[in-house]
Amino acid sequence: MSEAEGGAELLTGGCLHFSFRAGPLRGSVTLPQGMEVLHPLHTATVTVALEQPVALESGQRFVFRHRGRAAGSGVVTGLPR
Repeated sequence: MSEAEGGAELLTGGCLHFSFRAGPLRGSVTLPQGMEVLHPLHTATVTVALEQPVALESGQRFVFRHRGRAAGSGVVTGLPR
């Protein structure tokens, strides 16, 4: 999403609200090594640590909110074992 549409810069450690089929969950983001900021309309593969366990599968889509506003979306590409 663009900044005008509510997109937000993401930083490592930033807390967001993620919405999966199961409902909203809080989680924190870790950006790839060497990346300090993920700007709106840019893409990256990031790691998300959710505060609670939830059933997910690769390919599942999600959206996330930042400061109460829709901020972006993504796709689950891998899961820890």
